[in-house]
Amino acid sequence: MKITKIAIVMFALMGALASCKKDGNSPGDVAKAFMEAVDTKKWDEAKKLSTPESATMIDMLKSIYDMAPDSVKNKTTKFEITDEKIEGENATVTLKATNEENAEGKEEKIKLVKKEDKWLVNYSKESMMGGGMESEEGDMEMDPQDEMDSTVVPNDTTM
Repeated sequence: MKITKIAIVMFALMGALASCKKDGNSPGDVAKAFMEAVDTKKWDEAKKLSTPESATMIDMLKSIYDMAPDSVKNKTTKFEITDEKIEGENATVTLKATNEENAEGKEEKIKLVKKEDKWLVNYSKESMMGGGMESEEGDMEMDPQDEMDSTVVPNDTTM
């Protein structure tokens, strides 16, 4: 009888530990996967990781990349999660983006929203105006060269 109780407790503990395991749906995991999808030009994957309202912005981002020189298109960026803040159904994730031209990295903040128990990047025009994705400087204003070198779209979306 004592062995049965010990076995039940052990299985309960193993179940509890298994439920703590990351499932890839934390805000940080989703934000990083989104940025990696954008960086590797996997537009459909980026759309799956974002809100339905984000599709237009992702299509615009794709158009910008299509016009970019090959040197920009072939650059690979690595993303590291440096901060994750969750407030109810909203989250902000800070990622450090580094590549061969910017080894020191640049921090970018990405806003997410939880819908149907899934975290999704909120990359719509409205969220952009309210800071949907921000550079470490806190705004989206960039010089023209940075515009071509970054995975972030500038505030001016009237292109």
